[in-house]
Amino acid sequence: EQIRRLKVELSRQTNEMQTLSKIGKAITTLLSVDEVLQRVLETATYLTDSEESTIWLPDDEGKHLRPYDRQHSILSSNKAPTLPLTDSQAGQVMQSGRPLRQSAISGEKMKVKTGYFARAVLYVPLQLRGINLGVLGVSNRSAYRVFSEQDEFLLTFLADYAAIALENARVFQATDQALANRLEELNTLIHITQTITASLDLQEVIHLTIKQVHDSWHIEASSLWLLDEAAQTLRVLTNVGTAVDKLEKLSLTVKQGIVGEVVGSGKPIYTNNVSSYESHYHQADETTGFHTRSLLCVPLIFRGKVTGAMQLLNKKDGNFNEADLKRARAIAAAIAIAVNNALLFDKAESSERRP
Repeated sequence: EQIRRLKVELSRQTNEMQTLSKIGKAITTLLSVDEVLQRVLETATYLTDSEESTIWLPDDEGKHLRPYDRQHSILSSNKAPTLPLTDSQAGQVMQSGRPLRQSAISGEKMKVKTGYFARAVLYVPLQLRGINLGVLGVSNRSAYRVFSEQDEFLLTFLADYAAIALENARVFQATDQALANRLEELNTLIHITQTITASLDLQEVIHLTIKQVHDSWHIEASSLWLLDEAAQTLRVLTNVGTAVDKLEKLSLTVKQGIVGEVVGSGKPIYTNNVSSYESHYHQADETTGFHTRSLLCVPLIFRGKVTGAMQLLNKKDGNFNEADLKRARAIAAAIAIAVNNALLFDKAESSERRP
């Protein structure tokens, strides 16, 4: 029964990513801002199974957020009620650039705006080139259903496509290579996610992950690390670019190396001067013969727990930056789901084989 449920969940995740990929490509071809907003709102409601969806964009003064939903288009938005940027959930996301999930399943509903209360809300930023353009939100006013990490994951992807589509529509036919590059990155990210969530075999998952990462990133080496929660140690699941036989022998505690610091804190780290970074585990370079110059490491987090880390070494075409960090975190979110599915499947199969 557990295997059946895992397969159903895997199929659902794969279908969601395929749907998101098709819709994302479609909305980025639209040249009407109103059409973009309406298509994004429809997709957000569908992907998260929510009752309502809203896009909040800043007014000209940047002090309030104006709503765009199926009742308020961009042409009639000036008549719609606004939210203050400094004292609202959507404003908090707009200022911080971070998603926000809240729920009030028992007791009174949450106040979202004047005259509007909800059981659950999820907000994600619309970001482009590190700038927050607005906020995409979904809500359940009556349904007793909270939004999950998977909902946040899907809505964040959609928001990235929406930001590009919105900017494209605003500038209409203006050529911008940076936008084209960002769209290519998002399509690559979708492809990676589709690939690694299509299998329940752990070795296949991690092999495909490393291959896809290297195909899309100009780096010299990369590795996936898995946390042994009981022993509080880390071991390499797979790697590319360094001596496999030597690196696999390494076992680090959550207090050793940059990867240990990332897993221990649950926070990502990137540095373009590894030799001067205090936490760098020099013995790893000595063991493998690999010289680490720059590094980006992000935690693998599943259902609020750190399960491992993904590490990228020596970017070839410049320094690691915030854009790299955002891409890496998105990939790590997909990897965490895929690895966990595979581990649960292995455990379920082992249990069934026992007499």
